[in-house]
Amino acid sequence: MYRDYIKKIAVVSCMLFIPFVPFGDITDSHLEKRSKEVYNTPLSDNEVSFQWLGTAGFKVQKADMILLFDPYVTRVPLISLFIEPLKPNKKLIEQMFPRVDYIFVTDTHFDHFMDVPDIALNTGAKVIGSVICAKLLRICKVPESQIIEVKSGDEITLGNMRIKVAFAEHGLVLFHKPFYGDQVRDTLRPLLRVGDYVCKDTLSYHVSIDGFRFFVISGLKFNDDEMVGVESDVVISNVMTHTEGFVEKLLQATKPRILFPSHYDNFFESYSSGVMTWPIMDFYTYCEKVKAFDPEIDIITLDFFQEYRVSINDASHVNNKQ
Repeated sequence: MYRDYIKKIAVVSCMLFIPFVPFGDITDSHLEKRSKEVYNTPLSDNEVSFQWLGTAGFKVQKADMILLFDPYVTRVPLISLFIEPLKPNKKLIEQMFPRVDYIFVTDTHFDHFMDVPDIALNTGAKVIGSVICAKLLRICKVPESQIIEVKSGDEITLGNMRIKVAFAEHGLVLFHKPFYGDQVRDTLRPLLRVGDYVCKDTLSYHVSIDGFRFFVISGLKFNDDEMVGVESDVVISNVMTHTEGFVEKLLQATKPRILFPSHYDNFFESYSSGVMTWPIMDFYTYCEKVKAFDPEIDIITLDFFQEYRVSINDASHVNNKQ
């Protein structure tokens, strides 16, 4: 107990120095490819749309089906994180997500999960996540009919989607796994504090829709036997923390043509501040490892809420823009 308290104090103390460390802007000067795509035509049946929401969040659309992965748009300021309950930005949530079919949760920390209950309650979307995710949803009064509890190794079918669930261990942040555990107090009631969003079972998802395959991962150190049959056209990967050999193992298992990095922005700042990288991680090293493994993989970085479309037939870039 005492050691855990000291660790939390150390993490908080270190995080308080973050505002004084300069963040780096994402530019075109390095290996990543900053997308300039602008689409003026409706999404066709041959296209899948990817839209970065910031942090680890993505909106994926195929035809009329809308999927969200770790949607987090509230962006709680760092100064408020540890001193008061966290309040979702309900107005922005309603504005950004008028309709959603499914929400996938990889990680139940606040920067992945805290906006999920409001989105689910507003839209009726079904939420796929771990046992901890399910417990937090129930605390937030999300109906049981909208909760799909999964674990690593599961394979499920939702409509025309086939989903394979795999384990992916949470990385270290400032030498520590933050708010690590599976104890969710039954007495919890919204609004929750940052430490209430505990996480132990970090998950990844391999999704197949009409022959188009993509893989979403927000952790590392996966189980090799669960990574069989996860070849993908597109990979969305958290680049905030990665260990030696992880990038190569991920790419070997998934064999993507396109990679969207995620979770590299300063999510304590508002969207108006623009995309700024975390000083505590090396975004460029991740990109170098990808290019060293396979120079043909396209690394696509996006602005907040920017769309990028991929062909469902061959995962090549869609060229019918106007």
